[in-house]
Amino acid sequence: MRNENHDHINNAHDKLFKSVFQVKEAVIDFLNYFFPPELTEQLNLKQLKLDNTNYLTSESKENSSDIVYFTTLKTDKRKIAIAFLFEHKNIQPKNVEAQLLTYETGIWQRDVANKKPLTPVICIVFYQGKKDWIRKPFYTAFIDLPPQFRRFVPEFDYHIVSVHQTPDEIIMDLHREHLLGALMLMYKKVDDRDFNQKNPEEFFKYFKKHPEKEIIFHNFVRYFAQYTCLAKDEIVEVLDKNFSTPIKSNIMTAYQSYRKEGIDEGLKLGKAEGKAEGKAEGIKLSISRFLMKGKLSIPDIAETMDVPVTYVVEIRNELLCSGVILLPL
Repeated sequence: MRNENHDHINNAHDKLFKSVFQVKEAVIDFLNYFFPPELTEQLNLKQLKLDNTNYLTSESKENSSDIVYFTTLKTDKRKIAIAFLFEHKNIQPKNVEAQLLTYETGIWQRDVANKKPLTPVICIVFYQGKKDWIRKPFYTAFIDLPPQFRRFVPEFDYHIVSVHQTPDEIIMDLHREHLLGALMLMYKKVDDRDFNQKNPEEFFKYFKKHPEKEIIFHNFVRYFAQYTCLAKDEIVEVLDKNFSTPIKSNIMTAYQSYRKEGIDEGLKLGKAEGKAEGKAEGIKLSISRFLMKGKLSIPDIAETMDVPVTYVVEIRNELLCSGVILLPL
């Protein structure tokens, strides 16, 4: 059975990633900034077209998201596929090559069915994890494979971009003018307490210049509300100091909507399960649900349930010791 909290976490990452990478301008920025120039200059970037086919299996979707674009080469108009795999996990997943092959074989099978020439596929991994990404030959995934059999294992290359390995100065240079930069800043700094306390307004500066991207903006706010280290009062203070009334109102509306959603869900489940156990147990169960659903910060949970922050932390530690997967602080 799939873990509900695991699904919720991945849905949050997936929604934010796809809302940005479905914007062609963000993909063009990505290729111009992070892809080898000798390859980018050969692609017709203005002809990029989003492919709505999903090539990942249900198992792969638990840790990854995918976006595929098609374009052509400038030289002979040959069709090219660009496949983005976004890795949600905080550590490098095993056998990513097997996932990337699902892109290639899926696209090639469609080519064969349509009696078209096979399409070259450029695979790009967009990695959110904090640990270094280590490349290994694909044959090493096959434990103790004798050298004589390596020729039966397919070998291919892919391009890797690690958010946390990207220097801060590059991201900061991008984030005010480019949606891609705003996304990378959010992924890299949202759980950085020092940055949250000193520069929280930076997360939304792009949207001050682009109010037309309202839907994406709300996805950013919801993600921020879920992962930031700041409590509600701190967020309100940041908004009062750094934003005009319209954008401040939009942020708080989205934040309060998300927060209410989390409170209603956590209280409903906690009360239902704690009804037979009494008020104290009901409160504990509600706090546990808040932590497992990942929809409120620890200070917000303490405020909502009218308990000390230390009590919420104590319950969180109990859950972690029992093996429950929780969102990072």
